Amino acid sequence: SARVSSGPWLSLSCKDKKTFVDIMMIEELGLMPDDDESPLGNGLVTFGSFIAFGSVPLVSYIATQAATDGESHAVPFIVCIVLTQIMLFFLGAVKGRLTSQSVVKTGLLMNLNGTLAGGTAYIIGMIIKAITHVDSLY
Repeated sequence: SARVSSGPWLSLSCKDKKTFVDIMMIEELGLMPDDDESPLGNGLVTFGSFIAFGSVPLVSYIATQAATDGESHAVPFIVCIVLTQIMLFFLGAVKGRLTSQSVVKTGLLMNLNGTLAGGTAYIIGMIIKAITHVDSLY
């Protein structure tokens, strides 16, 4: 069996523990080391994104319901679904661009993930409604 020489790299990397861990994370695990980013800043960006993107379904439903004078729940529901799908794809595409991944692939994956999560929540709500026989809380 051929022996691979680690040479000076191993002796240098072992002297600095942080450098060694960073190299192992990248080479062996395919992970990028943490940047010295602010957890508070990351949390605020996540919270702001949740508020901005999470409000799309609710605001679009309320606005469409008001525009149709509340005649039907079908039209606002369909508009809500379409706008949410567009927003999920957009959010995934932005993620793909920021992480140097395929914009289309990450957009579609985000869309699929959001659709499955929303669909699951909707089905659970329908099951709870059937069990409790509650049609409305107001």
